[in-house]
Amino acid sequence: MTYFLINRSPRASLDGKVAEEVLTNNKIDYFGLRVFGCLVYVHVSNDKRSKLDPKSRQCILYIYKKGVKGFKLWDLKENKIVISKDAFFL
Repeated sequence: MTYFLINRSPRASLDGKVAEEVLTNNKIDYFGLRVFGCLVYVHVSNDKRSKLDPKSRQCILYIYKKGVKGFKLWDLKENKIVISKDAFFL
């Protein structure tokens, strides 16, 4: 996903504009960018937990998953990778 970040970085050859902004003539939206390794709380669905279990799990942002509307996260408790779109970033 390096190209995703490179296309949203300003260039000196484009007078400080972003390459994607020049190509599409639209302003770039940086809302979805998150720092790798930041803490994330992922929602655990009702069918995967009991009544007294917590509703979220603490994870770390691992990478943006290409072709999936979600995030690839590292679950700290179970030591495995989880893909989820129901995430709350700190």
